[in-house]
Amino acid sequence: MTEKNKRFTKGIIKNREDLTNDLWKIWIEPEEKFNFDPGQYCTVGYNNIERPYSIVSSPNEDLIELFVELIPEPLGNLTPLLYELNIGSEITLRKKPKGIINCRNSGNLKIITQNTSSALNSPLETCSKY
Repeated sequence: MTEKNKRFTKGIIKNREDLTNDLWKIWIEPEEKFNFDPGQYCTVGYNNIERPYSIVSSPNEDLIELFVELIPEPLGNLTPLLYELNIGSEITLRKKPKGIINCRNSGNLKIITQNTSSALNSPLETCSKY
């Protein structure tokens, strides 16, 4: 097994929902089981460019759901490429998720604590699903 194979796995885009002209959601089926906690993010790659994306889906779901915003060039390197991908396209995923946002139930109250600098929308949605 090469060093790259130890760190990466493949993902196939199984669904896509365009929300506006620069916002969309994609659902990715990882080649290998992808275990994560609510609030973590995954690193997505295409054409040797990688960026972190907060995971919207619950760990109980089979597909990894991501909310993506198109950042045009020259600032955006990966999202213009991802924007052109369709269902069935292949991307890479780093095998290990990152980030720490803790979600736990305390009776009827769901308590969420954050220890990241990422935007909260996707991680909080994940916590609400879990």
